[in-house]
Amino acid sequence: MKRSGIYLIITAVVFVLISNSHNRANEIEKKFIQAGLVDVHVIDKSIKVDLVNSDPQKTFFRQNFYDGLTKAYLLWNCS
Repeated sequence: MKRSGIYLIITAVVFVLISNSHNRANEIEKKFIQAGLVDVHVIDKSIKVDLVNSDPQKTFFRQNFYDGLTKAYLLWNCS
């Protein structure tokens, strides 16, 4: 197999893996939004977010506990 074929296969596999984690995050995000939670960056883009448990390099167990979630949500009540 040519080198370009191998790169194409690797790219396709990475794309599928990223898509699957993104779909899972969307399911979680939908549940958060239904529960009344809001992405913190909608409120203030200057807030710095570090989802430590989403980075396997930062957790003790070397796992991503957020299933691809990349946004921080909080309960925001303007009334």
